Amino acid sequence: MLDSEFTNIDAALATSVAKPAESNDFCVSRRMNCEFRGENSMKGDRVPQSGYRTNIEIMQRHPPESGKMSRFPIAAWYGVGRVTSSDSEDLFRRDIGNMKSLGFSFVKGWVNWRETEPEPFHYSVEYVKRLFKYSSENRMSVILQLYLEFGPDWVGRKYRDSLYESERGDRIIPQGSPGVCLDHPEARKHAERFMKKIASEVKSEKNFYGWDLWSEPHTIQWVFNQSGGQSLYCYCPSSLKRFRTWLKKRYGTVDEVNRSWHRDFGKMEDVQPPRFLVLHYAKENLDWIEFNVLKLKEDLEWRVKTVKSADKEHIITSHSDTTSLFHNPLYGNPNDWEMAKCVDMWGVSLYPKHAGRKPDPVVDGFILDGTRSASSRQHGDFWLGELQGGHGYGGLTLREPVVSADISNWMWQSIAHGVKGINIYHWYPMMWGYESSGYGLVNPDGSLTDRARKAGEIAKIVARNEKLFLEARPPEPLVGILYNIQSYAMMWVFKKDSVDLQSRSLLGLYRAFFRNNIPVDFISLDELERDELRKCRVLFAPASLLITERMAASLRKFVRNGGIFVTDSRFGWVKEDGFIDGSVPAYGMSDIIGGNEDFAFTDDTVEIEITRDTPFGLVKGDRLEGSYFGTGLSGTEKDEVFGVIRHGSRELHSLIARKVGRGMAIYTGTNIANAYETGKGRETTGRLIRGICSYAGVSPPVSLNEVEAFPVEARVLKNGREAVLIILNYSSEARSVEAAIEGIAEGSVEDLLTGRSTRISEGKLRIQLEPRKEFAGVVRRA
Repeated sequence: MLDSEFTNIDAALATSVAKPAESNDFCVSRRMNCEFRGENSMKGDRVPQSGYRTNIEIMQRHPPESGKMSRFPIAAWYGVGRVTSSDSEDLFRRDIGNMKSLGFSFVKGWVNWRETEPEPFHYSVEYVKRLFKYSSENRMSVILQLYLEFGPDWVGRKYRDSLYESERGDRIIPQGSPGVCLDHPEARKHAERFMKKIASEVKSEKNFYGWDLWSEPHTIQWVFNQSGGQSLYCYCPSSLKRFRTWLKKRYGTVDEVNRSWHRDFGKMEDVQPPRFLVLHYAKENLDWIEFNVLKLKEDLEWRVKTVKSADKEHIITSHSDTTSLFHNPLYGNPNDWEMAKCVDMWGVSLYPKHAGRKPDPVVDGFILDGTRSASSRQHGDFWLGELQGGHGYGGLTLREPVVSADISNWMWQSIAHGVKGINIYHWYPMMWGYESSGYGLVNPDGSLTDRARKAGEIAKIVARNEKLFLEARPPEPLVGILYNIQSYAMMWVFKKDSVDLQSRSLLGLYRAFFRNNIPVDFISLDELERDELRKCRVLFAPASLLITERMAASLRKFVRNGGIFVTDSRFGWVKEDGFIDGSVPAYGMSDIIGGNEDFAFTDDTVEIEITRDTPFGLVKGDRLEGSYFGTGLSGTEKDEVFGVIRHGSRELHSLIARKVGRGMAIYTGTNIANAYETGKGRETTGRLIRGICSYAGVSPPVSLNEVEAFPVEARVLKNGREAVLIILNYSSEARSVEAAIEGIAEGSVEDLLTGRSTRISEGKLRIQLEPRKEFAGVVRRA
């Protein structure tokens, strides 16, 4: 994602944010009577006084319990100063008054280290105090975003060895960002003092709700090299020392490092992390990636510990720029599953019409469910640290304008996937830099738009039903897709700059399930190794080229205990030490998947011919399309061979099922998920996936009247006997929808948007959805 930076000089606060053109400030508001006139209302237009009020006194008496959301925040990011023409009190009053009148009860702002501590030990917190004063007058709660990445220039001048250093030896002199490397002990002490100072200043504010301590964590943030290409970080002296300390803890002695890396270092201080790829070597590259991923987790833990030392009461969150399912960990990107362990609630940024991508509700669902899967293992909830508020701009690239229907679709889809808070970025559009004119809810002059009104309207609905939306959650999925971060890391060793094979494979599988309205969980490698699969009946492991010994043991247990395991070509090609085993798959996994690999080739298009009817929906004569690899397994009398790949004169056994214990493993000798994502063979692959689910007894919680109902999506949230049904029409055409909710034959649904009630008769709910509209209702049994 792209980012931009804005600074509020007078307030000694800055806005900075990564992702879609962003600016950051707090909103503080005052009630105002205004009237408005449509999407392009002009400066000075008034907004009608809303009769809706949030009872902020209740929140003040009951602050968030640590680790839990006591409210369902829907907030607007608000920036003044450089983001606006001025930062006058009149501007504050007008803008915050507009927010409150529209229906917002929360505002999200940020505190930059640079403006708060312009000189060592001289702190400026007047802006923060003013923010709380105005927001309190308007009965609005405040969420604070802290930024260390916009650090004071004096830190880099005082500690020259704290500057970030790339693998090429380039030192990064900050230009507003990215600050300095906080592996440096003295720089870190200054950052700690800053965080403790802010925490001690705001913790007693009655309308303070909670913290977001790290926006879109990366090893180095918001630096774009004009010459192109990505660099690796950080190789400064403090980072090298930290890496060697980690190696000593991991290996014990330099001799063990030499054994693993095939090197001859004399002492631990001689060890250097890899800066490039060398033929025939792998383990040092994998170790360097793992170290940097875990370092991000430790750095978030440090931020949390520091703030909690001064404020033990308020909820602490952080949010990533997108799901780590898309990330190449080589470039300093985090692992959501590790980061979520550090905070009360983990989150994500969602920019469906960002300048850098095309709109796709399936990708949005992928981001949401990836984050939910990582966060739910820790505390059950996640939120949107940022949701796009306006037009996607990135330099000369402009996406389609964002309209009110987009805001509505995005907010309701997020709620349907289980978010417990939404922070819309940003109130104003960006007004300078790479993202100028982008991402604002309102016009540059502050006049209101239909987008802002729609967001406020949904905020009111959620606030009126806050307890319901807080407590209702998606049903636990019965299907899992493995996020194998070790396979992602192996791409560096295979000399691949991207992780498209892995990420497209996961997304392709997810797309197939999304189109069939079947919810899925993403399972991390760590969870699989610890046998934490919960209710998972079917586990898919696409593009798992590297596997670990513990992973192999857990998969055996999963299958023998009745699970269905589905994998594809080149599964277990490499072991965790970077070596191949005596055969592929490694660790003797041929006893699960139906033999050893006996032939493999690479091709853009590979086809499996179905040679006999399967119990999974495919019949003799079908063609299953794949890509990337074609492979065949030796097979034994224990296996059922349902399909072959013909390559020259060879006939490769390439769709194989093997029963093991009470379960089964299914192997496809090509990457069908990657092919599905590129548009190949969707009908046949869709039937196979539906067939595997049916075989395992997995059905959608909400069934629609079409086999693949997309572009309609239906989700249900449950809290005991109470349920919320959300149906979204992403199409530009009206759709007649017939929905069957699992376990409910008779009853009614109260529409939360209109107040009307619709009957469920003979297990069916029939509604008409207009183009780009949603249905959200409370389900009541007869």
